[in-house]
Amino acid sequence: MSSSAPNGGSAAAARLSTGGTHDLTTLEGILAEAVQRGAPLFNQGDARGCVSAYTQAANDCLSLRPSNQQQVARLEAGLREAGASVSDNDAAWALRRMIDDVSAVERGERQTRGAKAMISDAIAIGVPQYNAGDHTACYNTYKQCVTSLVERLMDGRDGIKPHIASSIKRELQNALTDAEGSDQGVGMDVRAWKLRKAMDKEWVEVSDRVMGGVSVGSFAIQGGIATFSGQLSTDNNGGFASVRSPNLGRNLPDCKGIAITCKGDGNRYKIQCRTHGSSDGLVYQADFVPESSGFSTVSIPLQKFNPTFRGSVVPNAVALTGCTIKSVGLITSKLSDVGHKNPEFKVGPFSLEVKKIETY
Repeated sequence: MSSSAPNGGSAAAARLSTGGTHDLTTLEGILAEAVQRGAPLFNQGDARGCVSAYTQAANDCLSLRPSNQQQVARLEAGLREAGASVSDNDAAWALRRMIDDVSAVERGERQTRGAKAMISDAIAIGVPQYNAGDHTACYNTYKQCVTSLVERLMDGRDGIKPHIASSIKRELQNALTDAEGSDQGVGMDVRAWKLRKAMDKEWVEVSDRVMGGVSVGSFAIQGGIATFSGQLSTDNNGGFASVRSPNLGRNLPDCKGIAITCKGDGNRYKIQCRTHGSSDGLVYQADFVPESSGFSTVSIPLQKFNPTFRGSVVPNAVALTGCTIKSVGLITSKLSDVGHKNPEFKVGPFSLEVKKIETY
């Protein structure tokens, strides 16, 4: 794959008349359109098609002659890394990391979101692979992500404080060593879970990309405020974005409910509780519509949490208790907490600011 841009006008601009939802005269539009085309191809097993879409996008971006030399350098480096990759899978990942980094600069966001974005991308790809029974592919996806994360932490690319980066890197390396060194009789499903648990040490964003959608979400903490934000789309039958906490690591025997102090944007959100370590399975969830005029506290008793599986209510499930809660999360979706149509759902941007989530 060549790292040089075609001469003359933008190839993407020439394709603008073919339709689509993105402005192909801007870097952000070109890259967003590439992900919309490339991610489903990768999820369907067509890594080469994904590489082709991402490579074309990178060259289209370079043909616009960006004034930001950081973006130019990252585009060229991404193309070189993909060209030197030993497999289409590795090349697709190299190009996707390039897209995320260039998009972050374009949006004016901090590069420190890179590691979280990598984890979210790996989960979006790995979950469908695992659920389809291809545990080896899932394991390889997670292994590629963990290996890349260790490399990023070693060179300080994400700007994480050294002592924190060292601790995270050690946990990831231990998980990788454990998974790779497992006995021959240990299945790929178990190996994949060893890596997934290490990746779940952070709050992780999970969107409808796990089923081929194009919604995106992010979770960032600054100045004591956590912001869950992103863009919702119903393309490809999608319509949700979520963020999940790591395992709480302790029981909450005195918990009668969960309270969240937050400021909304008019959208309906759900608090979710998981009673297991799996990314799939029973989820207890409860709707709330936070005030948008300022911060307020919403308190939800545990008996208001509905047991669901992939959005649908599970009848006769055991009641949620503090002792069984393993992790919590936030989600905005086209579905309500009982699987009905969400009346407040809107395609487009969303943002929820959170001061604290606590039990009572």
